[in-house]
Amino acid sequence: MSIEYTFKGESAHSAAQPWRGRSALDAVELMDIAWNFRREHLRLQQRSHNIITNGGDQPNVVPQNASVWYYFRETDYEHIKELREIGDSIAKAAAMMTNTEASSRLLGSAWPQHMNKTLAEGPTKRVQPRLRRRHELRRRDEAVEMPPDDLLDDDVRVFLLDQVRVEIVLPHVDGAAEVLG
Repeated sequence: MSIEYTFKGESAHSAAQPWRGRSALDAVELMDIAWNFRREHLRLQQRSHNIITNGGDQPNVVPQNASVWYYFRETDYEHIKELREIGDSIAKAAAMMTNTEASSRLLGSAWPQHMNKTLAEGPTKRVQPRLRRRHELRRRDEAVEMPPDDLLDDDVRVFLLDQVRVEIVLPHVDGAAEVLG
């Protein structure tokens, strides 16, 4: 799971009136420290990474806004959700300590995949000869986008169209699945 935590405080000049500011960067740093201490008590299977994406505008100004981006990784959905809940709690605590406001934004997520060797290999074995012919057609005439209808039967055409549809929705998918009729 990929999440960005953003803290909003109050800007002030660091030399003239630092007591008037509420540093959003302090909240980010406290969250980072707290996560690193908490990591010691998490399962060995977890992986977490972070980077500060916004640390303020200039060194002599108390930062009004600051953000940190986290990756939370685990072996299953329930544990990934648990990592997010811990991250949310730590962000809330960091905001309370610095008198700032915290918010989070889900940037993306990826869940453990359930693989099936038979389903993954099946379409490849059936479609490979037809794709070879498609590739030969493209070499002779680059304008041909789909093989002629006589080279594809209905289930292969559906498979190719489904593959394109899957690739658009989930560009990280490596394999393909075939609906068996």
